[in-house]
Amino acid sequence: MSEPAAVGAIAQSCTYFRNLIHRPIDQHIWRSLFLEKFDDPRPTYLLNGMDTNDYPWARVLQDRIRSETTLARRSKFRDLSLKDQARVLRVLTDTIFYSPMTSSLASSRDLQWVDGLVTSREILKGFHSDPHPSQLHAKLHVYWGSTTEEKQPSVSSRIRLASRTFVYDLRNYTSANLWGPFQDSPNAIVSWTHLNHLINVVSMNLEDIMELRDELRPPTGLSAVAPYTAPSVDPSSRDWAGIEGKWYRYRSFRIKHLAPLNTSILEEDDFQEAIRLIELDLRIKDIQPDSSYPTRPKLFFEGTSRSTQQGNETRVQGSVRMTSDGQVRWQYVSVYDGFTQWSSEGIQIGGVASAMGVIGAWTGSRHAEHDPVGPFWLWKVENFV
Repeated sequence: MSEPAAVGAIAQSCTYFRNLIHRPIDQHIWRSLFLEKFDDPRPTYLLNGMDTNDYPWARVLQDRIRSETTLARRSKFRDLSLKDQARVLRVLTDTIFYSPMTSSLASSRDLQWVDGLVTSREILKGFHSDPHPSQLHAKLHVYWGSTTEEKQPSVSSRIRLASRTFVYDLRNYTSANLWGPFQDSPNAIVSWTHLNHLINVVSMNLEDIMELRDELRPPTGLSAVAPYTAPSVDPSSRDWAGIEGKWYRYRSFRIKHLAPLNTSILEEDDFQEAIRLIELDLRIKDIQPDSSYPTRPKLFFEGTSRSTQQGNETRVQGSVRMTSDGQVRWQYVSVYDGFTQWSSEGIQIGGVASAMGVIGAWTGSRHAEHDPVGPFWLWKVENFV
C-alpha cells in the first residue's frame, strides 16, 4: 500500500480504519508513505530548531500530493485559479527551503520532485512578463534562477531594463522597508519581488564579463539553496549562520547619476553600470539571545573588506538574525576612517548557510536624499583565488 490515494480510500471504508489513519497514536503510516517518495525531513527540521517528533508527516505529504493533483488537472500553471496557484507555490517553496543538506540535485528526491513539476507544468513560463508577480512566484524564481526562455536576448533585455528601473529607483528604499528588500512593514517581512530584481541586475552584469572563472561565479540552482551547503560551516557550532571565514561580494552601481524621478536614462545606449568584486574576512564578535528564536541567537560580526581591483581595505561590522517570517537577515556597514559610509541589507537565499549566499541592497549609511543605491551578492568561499 504505497499510494496515499489508496490509504485515503481505505480510510473511508469504516470508522476503525478512518481513526487508524487520520487519528493515529503515532505517524507511522504517514511517515512510511512519505519516506517512500521524499527525503527524510528530520535532519533539516532539527537544524531549524524544531522537535522532529512533531513533524506533520500526514499534512506535508497530503499537501504535496494535492499539489500534484491540482497541476495535473490543467495543462499549464497559469490556467489555475489564483488560490490554487498560491497553494502550489507555497508547497514548492517550502519543499525547497526544507530540502536536505546536499550538493547536487541528483541526490535529493525533494528537489527532483520540485524540478519535475516546475519544468513539466511550466510554472515559471512567462514569469518575466507579469508586471506584478506574487511574492510566492517571485520567491520560487529567486530559488530557481533564470529559465531558458529568459536567456533569449530579446527577453533578457526587457528583464534587465525592468530590474534596473526598480533597483535604481530611490523611491524603493525608505525607512518603511528598512532601506532594503523588505515589504513596508515594521516586522522585516521579505519582499521577494525586490530580491528578484536585485539578483537579476547582478547576474546579468556578470554575464557581460567575458571569460569569468567559475570560482568567481556565485553558486545558483536548487541545490545551492539547500541549508549548510556553503563551505566551512558547522551546524552544531555557535556560528549557526556560518559567518566566520572568507566571502566574495559583488557590488553593482550606476556610473551616471539617476535622479529619483528620471529612469529614462536606463534605456539609453550609453547607460553605464559597473560591478566590483570584494573580498571579506569575517569573525563573530558577540552573541545575544533572541527570545523569538531560542536556537538562533543574534550574531554580531566584524572583519575586513578589500576590493580586488583597488586593493584598499576597510572595516565591516554587522549582525545576522532571523526575521519574523523565518528568513535569515544580514545587516552590516563599511567603516572608513572611523565613520560608517555604506550600509547593506540582505537576505540569505534558501536555507541557513546556503551556498547561494546573500542577496541585498547597499546604500549610504545616513540614507541621505541622493545617496547612491545598488544590489549586492555575498557568498562564502573556501579560499580566495
